[in-house]
Amino acid sequence: MKPLALAAATLSLTATSAQALTCLAPDVATTYQEVAAAEEQYMVLEGTLTFDADLMPPSTLSTVPEGGLHPDPVPAIFHGSHLAADNAFSGPLEGTPVTLEIDCAAAFCTSLASPMDVLAFVEVGDGTMRLDARPCSDKIFINPSDEMLQTVLDCRAGESCGEAG
Repeated sequence: MKPLALAAATLSLTATSAQALTCLAPDVATTYQEVAAAEEQYMVLEGTLTFDADLMPPSTLSTVPEGGLHPDPVPAIFHGSHLAADNAFSGPLEGTPVTLEIDCAAAFCTSLASPMDVLAFVEVGDGTMRLDARPCSDKIFINPSDEMLQTVLDCRAGESCGEAG
């Protein structure tokens, strides 16, 4: 009986460590509605983020340290435009510092390439801009489509704020 229990325990551990992190696909309209209703202040950015990719943790960890791995935030620079009061993306915002909040969920960590084109919902406060770029974040959309950008404009204008992907 003990060998069978040990084998079952070993199989369950193996299955757990082999599973990939599964996230729901973020939706631009849902994210827009959430940040519009949030107490925190957000700015919607569209453009390019650059940062030192060597500061990113590996995308997967072979072993997870006790208590997890919580890497330091990564400083980034944004070049592009922001969603303005006139319901259009305007700018330019050049050389704007943004802090990427990164983390690991079990053995899976934020892994981003630099530079990257983004549609980002950035929290603004205390003179800083912070972007939630943790695994499964719904605040960053890499290589946004024209449809995503139009959805944000429609949401801002008070028009249909449906799913865009």
